[in-house]
Amino acid sequence: MALLAVFENDVSVSVRNGAVVLLRRGEVIQTVAAHEIDEVHLHGGADLTQAGRNFLLGRGVEVVFLTLDGRVRGRLVGDESAWAARRVAQYRLVIDAPRRLEVARAMVKGKLENQITQLTVRQRTVRSDEVASAILVLRAQREPAKGARDLDALRGVEGNCANVYFGTFGHLLGNTVFAWNGRNRRPPRDPVNAALSFAYTMLCSRVEHAVRRAGLDPYLGLLHETIRGAPALALDLVEEFRPMVDNLVLSLFNRKQLGPEDFGPPDPDALAAAFPDEETADGAVYLTALGRKILTRAWAVRCNERSPHPLTGNDWTTGALFLEQAQQLRRVIEGEAEAYVPARIT
Repeated sequence: MALLAVFENDVSVSVRNGAVVLLRRGEVIQTVAAHEIDEVHLHGGADLTQAGRNFLLGRGVEVVFLTLDGRVRGRLVGDESAWAARRVAQYRLVIDAPRRLEVARAMVKGKLENQITQLTVRQRTVRSDEVASAILVLRAQREPAKGARDLDALRGVEGNCANVYFGTFGHLLGNTVFAWNGRNRRPPRDPVNAALSFAYTMLCSRVEHAVRRAGLDPYLGLLHETIRGAPALALDLVEEFRPMVDNLVLSLFNRKQLGPEDFGPPDPDALAAAFPDEETADGAVYLTALGRKILTRAWAVRCNERSPHPLTGNDWTTGALFLEQAQQLRRVIEGEAEAYVPARIT
């Protein structure tokens, strides 16, 4: 199963003879077997015909509408009315402070372990004293994360680990054409952050889709608070997978699959609509159309790679692992499982 991403403003997604087709001025420019698609992303002015909408809804394929720089504007989802009782159980977990903290601890532990793995593997190549020091610091944060007495303390540990982790990126970035000066976003102000933000959006969209498939409310989180309409529960599950995305982005830069020509300032009109404050918008850097295609294709390949499941040890594609982790969380919420076990990224 794969992601179908459309970036061209004059292209529409439709259906003919049971297959998904891309149309430009009524002419078919690409045909994709319906069984190969589990998610559709429409960027900018890319459109969806009525026939395409009805067909994709009928197959349970989620359609996400995004700006050209990769921010989600909205999504087309099917009927979710069957999951009321399951969501009541989710709400009960959210207000049960000890149980909520226990699951949130597991999520932070998963992210921390995957950060350590990411740095340990790359340290074999970079041989950096700074990276070695960061690994030791992150390992030392295992106990504070495990012993956090409330969500604020746990979030503090997670934030500290993120600062240490991202502090190593300048040593992991082997392409000297690019520089790393720390994490920034909304808008990103350098190519590496632009690529990270775009890739995180694809990850979050895929995980939110998995959360909905599990019948859970994506906006009611355990680690993340429900604020500003963000899909807090999806962001909870995203955390353990972020180092996987970081690895993908770093590899694209280090292998020179992404170059300076794949980045630039966004369209002025699109940027003004997204960031009315000129000071906030100043210096924004985004992927070009070709850069977005390169990263999207690499992401699709990564989602089809296989990893062992943390409970069974069986190999799962990464895309299927998103779904399984959401189902595992559902089992914890409904009392079918005692503890949430985060995914380990190898």
